Amino acid sequence: MARLGNALVCVAAATVLAAAVAFVAPVGPRGGSAQTRGVEVSSKALPNGLSESPVTGTEAAAEPSPVASFLKWTAAGLLAGLVMAVSSSAPASAKPLEMFGGVDIDLEDTPAHWTIKASPVLEPCKDNKKFHKKLKDELYKVKKNQQKFAEGSAAYARFNKKIKMIELRETAYGDRLCGKKDGLPRTIATGEWNVRGSAMWPAAIFLYIAGWIGWAGRSYLIRTNDAAKEINIDVPLAVTCMASGFSWPVAAWQEIVNGEMAVPSDQIHNGGPWNQS
Repeated sequence: MARLGNALVCVAAATVLAAAVAFVAPVGPRGGSAQTRGVEVSSKALPNGLSESPVTGTEAAAEPSPVASFLKWTAAGLLAGLVMAVSSSAPASAKPLEMFGGVDIDLEDTPAHWTIKASPVLEPCKDNKKFHKKLKDELYKVKKNQQKFAEGSAAYARFNKKIKMIELRETAYGDRLCGKKDGLPRTIATGEWNVRGSAMWPAAIFLYIAGWIGWAGRSYLIRTNDAAKEINIDVPLAVTCMASGFSWPVAAWQEIVNGEMAVPSDQIHNGGPWNQS
């Protein structure tokens, strides 16, 4: 709010200055006195009996230009609007969005609030009552179905495994962040690495594996340089390229620095019927 107040004060000052300049600055031409003297001299040079009614410099200066008039009224309108905005009563606090469930969101510009852990709509799953209720209801249904079978049977043993899996899931998801309203675990896509459920780790692993596969295929094509071996794969060479592709980020950076990542355009064959003469 302090920043907003300072910004309003600065804008108001700039508008007041613009309005003052627009209303105080002279509009007429600066050479009005010279034009008056010129008219007086020309009138004296006329023969007797002839009179002339020219527009004097003072009358010419009294006619405002359209641009100056527009600037005046624009500055006046801005000034009036700012005065009304500043003099009005303080705005009521904005209501939070419906998706936040009536939770007042703190948007303070401090490092402590630059993390998803400070979100007012999320909390650890181990502290969320709805999360535990969902698992409790699921556990109740499983145990109820288990009672339909005799103890010691294979079906009864399978239900015991399901019960253990539910309890294990409740423990495993305890450190993740759940929604306060629905109790469901969230996937965090804010770019934070130190949060359970962050999407950064799987995204980084995916990009690394995809780059590994692409670099291995690129190395294979460069080493073979044979269209036939693209169909009949040279397995030993392909395995070698695949094994050496784990360090593709370093190898790619070296080729980019050395200018070997791309070939000159004159070495590229532009095939296709549209390029044939």
